[in-house]
Amino acid sequence: MRDLSLIMCYDPSYLSELRLKYEKRKDTTLHFVGYDHDMGTAISHKTAILRKIFLEKKDPVQVARETDHSPEAVGKP
Repeated sequence: MRDLSLIMCYDPSYLSELRLKYEKRKDTTLHFVGYDHDMGTAISHKTAILRKIFLEKKDPVQVARETDHSPEAVGKP
């Protein structure tokens, strides 16, 4: 978000707020450096996968499809 905020001349917190609203409205996750590489304060893709498997009780194969990962990557050989 920081790079985008510098390019667009917006406060990073404002862009993060817009991103969160969009993700909630569309029930999706936008990929960005902090998410994909587990950097910063954002919820990482690992956290999202674990939440889907353990809290939402989804099948790991379904989670793999939803997150564009292989079943092996989410723990289902």
